[in-house]
Amino acid sequence: MIRLTPEENDRKCEECGKGLHGRIDQRFCNDLCRNDYNRKKRLFEKSIEPPFIRQVINVIRRNHKILERYNDGSDNRLVSRQELIERGFSFKFFTSIYQTQKGDIYHYVFDYGWLATESGKILLVRKIEQADI
Repeated sequence: MIRLTPEENDRKCEECGKGLHGRIDQRFCNDLCRNDYNRKKRLFEKSIEPPFIRQVINVIRRNHKILERYNDGSDNRLVSRQELIERGFSFKFFTSIYQTQKGDIYHYVFDYGWLATESGKILLVRKIEQADI
């Protein structure tokens, strides 16, 4: 018969407080308690996060989806600035900037980028390495 030390007998579920039996590193008595605990933790973290952070993340996601839709497998594509704006694209939000030796400045949303050309059109590009961390 295995005897538990007093510390092992005092282990409680972090969600409901029931006693725990089994693995020494066990934190919850079952999957329901684990899921409830993690759900509450996520909700709490969201509640203390300033709302503009979520809004900025959503704009960046939308920008990425719009650029992704324009990628038809070709390397580059020219579109009008107004066309992107009409689809909901915001030129204000991007994840990185790349400047070429010629001085051209590309703005990227992860792997999709754009360059404002002299003609007023927007050159869309894709560079997978730009999304590397």
